[in-house]
Amino acid sequence: MAIVKGLLFFALISALAGCSGSATGWSWQHPQGLDPAQRERDLADCLYYASITDPRAFGADKPVQVQEFDVPVQECMAQRGWIFVEPGKKKE
Repeated sequence: MAIVKGLLFFALISALAGCSGSATGWSWQHPQGLDPAQRERDLADCLYYASITDPRAFGADKPVQVQEFDVPVQECMAQRGWIFVEPGKKKE
């Protein structure tokens, strides 16, 4: 039984690791050339804001899971000046 639980845990971790990051290769860029640390702070703020303002979160005990490609997150990042850029393209 412990082996089955271990294998299920490993499969879950592997699946989640495959989902991490931007699978399509898109990235955030800022016209003012802000550093990656600022991008991570802004992205964390936007992810949190989107997770607590999502309609699914109303009445829930905890925030809902959102991704950086979700519209509320992209809108928040855009308000902070960030642009979600296609792989291989530079900011304009």
